[in-house]
Amino acid sequence: MVKVCDLSPLDESLQYISGVGPVLMSILSAAGFNTVRDLLFYLPRRYGEIDDSQTLSELTPGREMRVKGILTKKSTIRPPRRRPFYEITLEDSGGKLTARWFNFRPYIFDAVNIGEELILLGKVDYLRGKYQMMHPEIITLKGGGAALMAGNTHTFYSDVAGISQIKLRKLILKVLPLASQISEPLPEEIRLRRRMPTLSESVISLHAPPEGSDIVALNERRSPWQQRLIYDEFLALQLGLFLRKASHQGSGAPVIKSAKTVEELAKELFPFALTPDQAGAAREILGDLGQNKPMNRLLHGDVGSGKTAVALLAAAAAMDAGYQAAIMAPTELLALQHYTKAKEAFGELAPIELLIGNQKAAYKLRVQSAAATGRAALLIGTHALIQEGVSFKKLGLAIIDEQHRFGVMQRAALLQKAEAASGYTPHLLVMTATPIPRTMAMTVYGDLDVSTIAHLPPGRLPVITKVLREKERQSMYREIAEALARGEQAYMIYPLVEESESELLAGIKDATTMAEELANGPFKYFKVGLMHGRLTPEEKNAVMEAFHRHEIDLLISTTVVEVGIDVPSATILVVEHAERFGLSQLHQLRGRVGRGQSGGTCLLMIGGHAGDEAFERLMVLKEESSGFKVAEADLAIRGPGDIIGTRQSGMPSLKYGDLLRDGNILKAARQDAKNLLLKDPELKNYPGLKELVKNLWQDHLYLATVS
Repeated sequence: MVKVCDLSPLDESLQYISGVGPVLMSILSAAGFNTVRDLLFYLPRRYGEIDDSQTLSELTPGREMRVKGILTKKSTIRPPRRRPFYEITLEDSGGKLTARWFNFRPYIFDAVNIGEELILLGKVDYLRGKYQMMHPEIITLKGGGAALMAGNTHTFYSDVAGISQIKLRKLILKVLPLASQISEPLPEEIRLRRRMPTLSESVISLHAPPEGSDIVALNERRSPWQQRLIYDEFLALQLGLFLRKASHQGSGAPVIKSAKTVEELAKELFPFALTPDQAGAAREILGDLGQNKPMNRLLHGDVGSGKTAVALLAAAAAMDAGYQAAIMAPTELLALQHYTKAKEAFGELAPIELLIGNQKAAYKLRVQSAAATGRAALLIGTHALIQEGVSFKKLGLAIIDEQHRFGVMQRAALLQKAEAASGYTPHLLVMTATPIPRTMAMTVYGDLDVSTIAHLPPGRLPVITKVLREKERQSMYREIAEALARGEQAYMIYPLVEESESELLAGIKDATTMAEELANGPFKYFKVGLMHGRLTPEEKNAVMEAFHRHEIDLLISTTVVEVGIDVPSATILVVEHAERFGLSQLHQLRGRVGRGQSGGTCLLMIGGHAGDEAFERLMVLKEESSGFKVAEADLAIRGPGDIIGTRQSGMPSLKYGDLLRDGNILKAARQDAKNLLLKDPELKNYPGLKELVKNLWQDHLYLATVS
């Protein structure tokens, strides 16, 4: 029974449920189960259609079945030089069945007695003339166990440490009647129009599917009850994104109107014409800058599509209107490259300063003074831009490059520095070279306006990609040597800096060892350099400067060169143990080559232990040169969190929805969220929806001014 008090029964502690003592409560609490509501919304991970056998002689091998019989034997078997296992024999008038468990909990085994009637639930095998089950569930008929036998649809939950499936299922069934008290957060108009069941009906049906339920649909998350929970989650997600965007746009921003057109600015800055995509993105950005509400825009495009040129053009517009601009990059190498390109573009048109971690104290003080007094019109740097002592006189535009590499608070800090000095919110442009599938853009970047550069500049040749096995290593070395002999340059990328002592990484090549081996072996007639993240900033800059000046022919590196490095004479990139990298990261890496007139080649070498599945996955890169299509494939394989760093983006995690699988539900929820906020911008008339948003977003919504 649930203790009666002022709380809703759903918010009661599980300690008041009969049968939940202090020990079990501590186990439940450690697993995140504190209230009845927590337990009710812990849904099955899969469903099984269970056959009941009349006798133990009527079993069907290969099927999941429930069998009932008398326990006639139980023993712990300890084979020599092997781990022990537990075994029981169940018998009835028709036959017998043997069940075995490895890594079994002894207290469960000890709780059943010879002569007791039991039910086993699991997959039946027929081996050496005997019926067997491996790791079945044990259900005792005493203590309410028979209640778990209702219906032919069986629920399987994700394991919870310290609690058996049977115990967990018993607890959930005990509190399931309280699910009828779950309040309905959706407006009735939306629920009926979308033809969705109530939330309480959905929870009850997912824990105890009605007779005749479609097991395939349940396991594919297509049942109406699962789709209802997915819709609720996506609706709360989209409402939160729209509220966050509205909060950001509610503060004032400088109106930046350049006297020059996009074409005029481009002609002043660059020796080339913008592509149609670049010009279109630049017009969208300049249109935002001319408004008195802060721009919050994402500029994304494929590797080498020309995002930096658009960013510099936006900075030029801000400076032309009398405001400062700042560009923050995640690495010193990328910041230095932006600084070099900006100096080439602006020449004497604007004072530009660089602020990175390895500069001398006197130099930093001079740059900080220039930013604070306004003498620096454009400040480019790393995290150093948000350190103590840095301020701006009149920052109008903040640009964050490779934005997913920064935490939300770091991005906020840059804007807050400007707000503290001027009292207004600067415009924000964030950039990424990771092409974003549409469903992901609707979620992770749902509170940003999006500009896309979909096409490469004319004359940019696609990089030829090959997937190689170990037997092709020598021919790969010859191909690299021939390119170096022609005066070209190459990268070789390794997953480790140094050899690892971990058994899990045994046999994985590392950059430090291979740099020495290659310099004394197949490339002894060429200049070989080494780059990795453990070098000091001064050492990294020295290596890259040497590579730029062609004092290094072959650069051995880790993924520290993944973004932004631009060396036109580099034509070959090799990735060793390519199976250890995600597709999007490999696409980023191959963008380091093919930046000159000679095109480029990317060679993906897979380790000897990798199987056919890894080979086939990498073949996506051979077939696809579009980063957008590569990103779609990577999303399907790895999920959004690993691709664009959603853990840093201030986004809540999803329990039920899947961006790739449930795109149609996401689209419907987004439209409904937009319509709801048009009618009621603060959801004053929808307390249930406000609670839904609060539960999903928790403390993320306070980051309202940054993406």
